[in-house]
Amino acid sequence: MVLDYIATYFDPNKVFGNLTKDAFPDTSYYAAGMMLTPNAKGEGGYLGMHVDADIHGGNLCWKREYSAVLCASEKYDSSFDLLLHDGKDKHARVPYQFNRLNAFKCSENSWHGIPKTITEGLDRLVLGVFYWSYVGKQERQKVRHRAKFRDDLRFK
Repeated sequence: MVLDYIATYFDPNKVFGNLTKDAFPDTSYYAAGMMLTPNAKGEGGYLGMHVDADIHGGNLCWKREYSAVLCASEKYDSSFDLLLHDGKDKHARVPYQFNRLNAFKCSENSWHGIPKTITEGLDRLVLGVFYWSYVGKQERQKVRHRAKFRDDLRFK
């Protein structure tokens, strides 16, 4: 129900000033939905810095435009914070806050992740909705079909 609420009422086209005009939510929540980064039992939860795949795995004519992620863990600490990087020298930390919706435009330089291990005894839970646009065959040739990871991004 929460995912459906986000998909129905959050419109990134308006929120981001029409950077993309025709983005729509994937209400099947492919690769989204509930995302758990565990460490309650010492599993060592970790999500390295990455850019997501551009093309939807089930609909090859859909290109990823936005990610909207709701923070759903009531018990948390700073190891849950989302780190953003442009792949060059700009970076930011988005503090995790229960019931906060974090949204960002996806691009070849929208690096994001949690490069430290989640604090032992805690599980980071988020609910995600991804937004897409239609692309033609020519543009499909130019985009990533898989996520790309980097471990060399530095934060001050």
